[in-house]
Amino acid sequence: MGQLINTGEEKWKFYFGFKHEFPSEEDLETIKAIVFPGSGHSVYNNTVSWIPELQDFIRRIMNEYPQIRFIGGCFGEQATA
Repeated sequence: MGQLINTGEEKWKFYFGFKHEFPSEEDLETIKAIVFPGSGHSVYNNTVSWIPELQDFIRRIMNEYPQIRFIGGCFGEQATA
């Protein structure tokens, strides 16, 4: 991703879902794609406060902004012994 950012051809903006940061309505009108880099938490772990909020955000984008594409990394939680 660093090479893409440094080319100057695209503008990148970062939001931190785990800090409850999401794009504004104005930003959503111009965003072409959203990259979800993944997490050590399971996507099904509703005890982590930001996971349900992120799930709702993704559903909303899929329904209201079909022009926005998604790239997603791995979410997963390692079992503890």
